[in-house]
Order: sequence, then structure tokens, then C-alpha cells
Amino acid sequence: MEMCMKKVFLLCIAISLIFASTPAMAEGDRVDDVIAFKAKYDIEFDAVLVRFAAAKKKLAFDASSTALIKNSIANLTETRRVIEQNLADPNAPMANVIRLADEQLGMFSLTNFKLDNLMAKVKTVTCVKGKTVKKISAIGTPKCPSGYKKR
Repeated sequence: MEMCMKKVFLLCIAISLIFASTPAMAEGDRVDDVIAFKAKYDIEFDAVLVRFAAAKKKLAFDASSTALIKNSIANLTETRRVIEQNLADPNAPMANVIRLADEQLGMFSLTNFKLDNLMAKVKTVTCVKGKTVKKISAIGTPKCPSGYKKR
């Protein structure tokens, strides 16, 4: 449901970017603005993706965190698609593209804050049963499976 709402939101932003009425810029100015935009924002979006990938690896055992990360990566991908589409359109106002990028980066930073807090709470214990050794990770207090003892 939340993912559907985000897609509708992005679609509305895309439509407003396409139909916004601002005077056309000179072609050279637009190219310079697109280059500057990419130089600033591509790095930021790539950094967000790297943080999501790190959180995905560390929180793989937690289904709700995995779902949050999966939805966030899908939202990031859709955001970048909409931005690229509007950067390619010479009639799309740069101010709206920049506003969309800033809004989405703000949402992603909140998601990263949540994920960082969850990752800080991850604990790992070593459990032993005879010669079998298992490492169990959990948010909070991990518990050994039945028959295993904490090392």
C-alpha cells in the first residue's frame, strides 16, 4: 500500500514537471544545469544505494527490515527513472527536478536513519551443539535454537 502511494506521488510529480509552465531556457543553459545536477545528485543517490545495500546484507535475517529495504530500493530506482526522464525533457523545469531530488533524498535519509538504528541493535551470539557451531543474529537479544548452548 505504501509503495503504491509512493508511485502515485512520483507520477504526480512527473506530471507536474512535464506540464509546469515556465519559460523555456536557452539550450546551452539547460545542458549546463543538467551536468551540474548530475554532478551533485548522482553521487548522493549512489551513496544512498550503497547504504541500502549494506543494511540489506546486515539485516537479511529480519523480514520487516528486508521488506523496508526492498521497497526503498524500488522507490529509489523509480525516483531516478523519473528524474532522468525529466532531465531529458528540455521543457521540464530544473527547479522542479531539483525539488523532487531533494524531497526524495530527505525521505531516503529518514529511512537510512531507521536502518542505522536497527543495525546498531543487531547482536550476534555463537551457539554450540556438540561439534556444530551456529552464529545467530537478531535485533535485541538473540536466542540459541533448542538443544544449542550459548558459547
